[in-house]
Amino acid sequence: MIDLKKVVRHVGISELPDKSDSAVALGWLLGSLANEDHGAAAMALARLLAGQEPLHQGLREVLAAEIEKAAQGKSHILSLKSRKVRTDPNRDMFIAMKVWERYCDNLQRVPPYFIKDAIADVAREIGREDKIVRNAWEKWQRKLQLPLMEK
Repeated sequence: MIDLKKVVRHVGISELPDKSDSAVALGWLLGSLANEDHGAAAMALARLLAGQEPLHQGLREVLAAEIEKAAQGKSHILSLKSRKVRTDPNRDMFIAMKVWERYCDNLQRVPPYFIKDAIADVAREIGREDKIVRNAWEKWQRKLQLPLMEK
């Protein structure tokens, strides 16, 4: 196995003695390719992974080591992205506005329509738990000085 600390100079694909997909992918994973060749090297690795032929053992070991480093956040080549879904920063405001709109639309209704009813309706409509909608309402109700929830 080649130690990354021993790479003294980055080379281009054109400078590699072997320009096969295996050599290019290995050079990339070892950190010896110049930045401008990273895209081409990633495509070479993708072709190897999608191909029918088995991977060379050295390439398998380097790829496994790189994936381990990526999992630890120490990789310079690969990076693992979080699957955590980032919510829209304005989501709560839009939910609260929808609750207020629903509440205002039903003010004249008999029997009386309360904020908690609007929260339940909006939660059902958007497919979220009542708690999420209630939290959004409470957050924005204070900021916008809208009526408090009834007990």
